[in-house]
Amino acid sequence: MKDESLFWNNMAQKYAAKAVPSQEIYEEKLNLTRDLFKADMKVLEIGCGTGTTSLIHAPNVAHITGSDFSAEMIKIAKDKAKTKKVTNVKFIQESVQEMDYPENKFDVIMAHSILHLLEDKKETLDKIYKSLKPGGYFVTTTGCIGGIFKIFKPLWYIGFKLGKLPYLGFFTKTDFTSLVRESGFTIESVWSPTKVDLFLIAKKA
Repeated sequence: MKDESLFWNNMAQKYAAKAVPSQEIYEEKLNLTRDLFKADMKVLEIGCGTGTTSLIHAPNVAHITGSDFSAEMIKIAKDKAKTKKVTNVKFIQESVQEMDYPENKFDVIMAHSILHLLEDKKETLDKIYKSLKPGGYFVTTTGCIGGIFKIFKPLWYIGFKLGKLPYLGFFTKTDFTSLVRESGFTIESVWSPTKVDLFLIAKKA
């Protein structure tokens, strides 16, 4: 598998400075996730980027582990935590391929804006399911650009082969929800804030 960390390392500063596309939508996602939290919970965020979401949620839980395979993203996240004096969040550089947490370790696992960037989503979903406690929650925002957006696939492929763009999976919202169910989850709620994005909360039996 191609190492795409250089692409995201180069993007880190620009990513950190960029505002979310819709603050209203982002706040709603935060609220829906916050409703799941209890003070004693242990949380994992996969693909945490520069740590914004983990740091916002930190006061509501016991501990959050934020992982990302970009060293530059993690450096920014650690600097944010230090500046904000947040001590119950640990940021680590780690790819989803390296991810190997014990069974039944976390109460909630978040994976925002990352699963559509992975070639083997099923393997990652299986890892998430294993590492959640029974009754634990999986929360994700995933870009589903199948269907009519497939017309852009040839252009993306050229950029990908030239090393200018990261891997991108072209699948529909129906495809993704089916894959989540195949991994053993019960889907609790689904919200489509945009034509592309799917915000999903699922539960481990």
